[in-house]
Amino acid sequence: MTLEAQWNHRLAGSVADVRYCSCGLVCVIESSGSGNPTARIFAVDTGTERGNLVLDGEFRSASYRESPGLLFVTTRNGRVYAIAPETGETRWTAAGSRVAAATDDVVYAFDGATLRAIRVSDGTREWSSALPGPVTRVSELDDAGDRLGVTVGKPRDYTLVGVDAATGAERFRHRASDVSGYHIDGEAILAIVADDHFTESVRRIDGRTGAERWAYAVDDPVRIDESNIEVSDEAIHVYAGEDAGVTALNPATGRPTGTLGDSGNAVSCGPMLFSAPADGEPGELDAVDPETGERSWRLTADGELTGAAFDGESGDFFFADFGDEAGSVYRVDGAAGTVRWRCPIGGNVNSLRVDADPLVAANSLHPMMRDMFAAEGTADDSVYAIDRRDGRAEWSFSAEGLVVSGATARFVVVSGEESLYVLRRADGSVALEPDYDRYELDGETLFVVRGATVTAYPLTDSPPEPPTDAEGGGPLPADDADRGDTRPLPSDGGKDGSTDGESLPAPDDDPAEPAKREDTTVSFCPECGVDLDSEADANFCMACGAKLPE
Repeated sequence: MTLEAQWNHRLAGSVADVRYCSCGLVCVIESSGSGNPTARIFAVDTGTERGNLVLDGEFRSASYRESPGLLFVTTRNGRVYAIAPETGETRWTAAGSRVAAATDDVVYAFDGATLRAIRVSDGTREWSSALPGPVTRVSELDDAGDRLGVTVGKPRDYTLVGVDAATGAERFRHRASDVSGYHIDGEAILAIVADDHFTESVRRIDGRTGAERWAYAVDDPVRIDESNIEVSDEAIHVYAGEDAGVTALNPATGRPTGTLGDSGNAVSCGPMLFSAPADGEPGELDAVDPETGERSWRLTADGELTGAAFDGESGDFFFADFGDEAGSVYRVDGAAGTVRWRCPIGGNVNSLRVDADPLVAANSLHPMMRDMFAAEGTADDSVYAIDRRDGRAEWSFSAEGLVVSGATARFVVVSGEESLYVLRRADGSVALEPDYDRYELDGETLFVVRGATVTAYPLTDSPPEPPTDAEGGGPLPADDADRGDTRPLPSDGGKDGSTDGESLPAPDDDPAEPAKREDTTVSFCPECGVDLDSEADANFCMACGAKLPE
């Protein structure tokens, strides 16, 4: 049975953009070809139009802020529109091309090197501050929201400016040569500084004065970014290169207090830090308690570990590896580190989705980047489904340039170079293959644009409502959706039919019908963890190559 649409709208002009706004609304930008575009706000569940407004320039972004409960639409010529999501009414408009942060009382917007505080109640500008460079990020430096940390400048030349949230007055300025970034975690402010061409240092910044409290130099020739730093009350963990591994620093003094089992680069997943031992073999991974720095257990896989995910309900971890032109997925006991099962899939994957059954494994790198980080001929354009209880490979689906765009308990949405597929998660069959010009996926609803028509397809467990002929939308075309390349897999999961590997039974208390589970997915990409500009035009991360949502 084909996936039925929830609703569709046919607009008078063409659809220039679609943005889901996380408050049950979707913003559709209509372009007439002459004059300014119109932003139309629709309810996701029913397709009812809540309101519309003519923008005074090219659309830039649409985002909802829980505090103060407003939808903000911005344009590229420097305007912010505040919209009440309940009614679609435009409350006010003000200067600013991006909304950086918001509270119940104030919205902070910036345009170039200018930061403005805008009163939520009426859009009045409370203050405006000219900063020494273009604004890239605004962070609160304390729980009370009295101080803002504003990162300005360009990569390798950043400056952190402390701004009084009430007045906009500059309170401090941290300036150092070759700052590649700032890691801000509450009141822990860390600058990452290139001391020379080969070494970098981590420096703690005082959030009230901007003074450097201490500096820790990393002697190994290693590039540090935010993914190399983990902050807790007890320690600051920094990846200090292959020789030093992950070093634990005293937060107050910056002095090393130990290493995490002589391990390499660490990645946080669930309650653990995972790190490859500096002196270990490919495929070895240490699970380290971040509070004590003690190793809990070590996993030895067949190849290099490429991805990890945590199942919050069972407490187990799932890992992906790749070696000798074949890959596997493992389920590991979270307490003991023993392998419950191993499923050889034959593919090179680095992303695991364990929120529902079956598990979904795929390669998250943008197709343009895959060959750069994979051995020749091993880049994988498939998605695999695996039973969480016994590790049985259930199905796979392949398409040239395949990327998993999203998944729910019922469906998996994948895109290829020229196609879009909605797969049934249970068996991998194609529920929908729409013709489209562009699409937007919010996790629970797929919005497909074709010409002047926007169609919403529900991806949740709720049965879809009948299609609505709203705003002139005609009847929806039938689609047999009986296409694609879905393949049931043998129990060993291998593409070559190999029975290599083992499948160990899951524990007896594993539920027969698993409920939706909390999960955290981590990709061990070589370049990862930098700030992503949600309003950038690129559809993949320029640092790690991961595909970004459409």
